[in-house]
Amino acid sequence: TKPGATVLDIGTGSGLISMMAARAGAESITAVEMVPELAEVARIIIADNNFSDVITVHEKRSTALVVGEELKEKADMVVSEILDAGLLGEGVIPSLRHAWSNLLKEDAVCIPKSADVYATIIQCDDAYQINNIGKIQGFDLSAFNRFKEKRSYVVNQMENIQSVNLSAPFPVLSVNFYNLPDPATP
Repeated sequence: TKPGATVLDIGTGSGLISMMAARAGAESITAVEMVPELAEVARIIIADNNFSDVITVHEKRSTALVVGEELKEKADMVVSEILDAGLLGEGVIPSLRHAWSNLLKEDAVCIPKSADVYATIIQCDDAYQINNIGKIQGFDLSAFNRFKEKRSYVVNQMENIQSVNLSAPFPVLSVNFYNLPDPATP
């Protein structure tokens, strides 16, 4: 952070990254957190660490921010940790796309700069059983699978699941947060 910089922290969570920016010399930090309980705890943590004069937490999505209201001016820097195990599940691309278009100066710094996703092919005989219902105590409950989680991907702790790697890790996706992909069109 350059001394005197204005920072936008998307998905502040505990407020840690905002406080790091303040300690590095940022003049003002606008932090957003859409989960009310997290926003409240972030305010407490920020106050406990004496940064309330530099950091303002807004309980909303970053896409609801308006320059001239929550932000005095477009920000010099955006920081975000709205990344999950699959990289994109927390909406980092639409959030940053909106920030670049509406909330950031043209020459703003973006942290993180980029991200890469790698995969490996595995054999996991138990994978089908992770969220599947079959026979229990001799009763066929398979019709209950219609209520199974229908997320696009499921995060599992692989160290708890017996599997065999069938390939070396390989790149699947690379995202440059300075040059985001265009939105998908129907």
